[in-house]
Amino acid sequence: MDDRALSWEKHQRIAPQVGAVVTMGRRGGGHVGIVSGFKPNGDPIVISGNSRRHRVTETVYPRSSIRAWLSAI
Repeated sequence: MDDRALSWEKHQRIAPQVGAVVTMGRRGGGHVGIVSGFKPNGDPIVISGNSRRHRVTETVYPRSSIRAWLSAI
C-alpha cells in the first residue's frame, strides 16, 4: 500500500506519550497525527488535519484505533 500517512510507521516506535506521532488505519488508507494529551481512560487526544470538515482539530481517538506510536525525530 502506498499511503503517505502510514509511511510514518517506518520511524522508530516509542511508548505512548505526549508528542508522539500516531498512525491510524481508515478505509482506503491511513491517518496520522500528534498526541497532545490523554483522557483519564488512556485514550489519546490527537492533533490532526482533515478529520473534521477538512480542518486541523484536536480529537479523542480510542486507544485501540492507534496502529503505531512513533518518534517525530
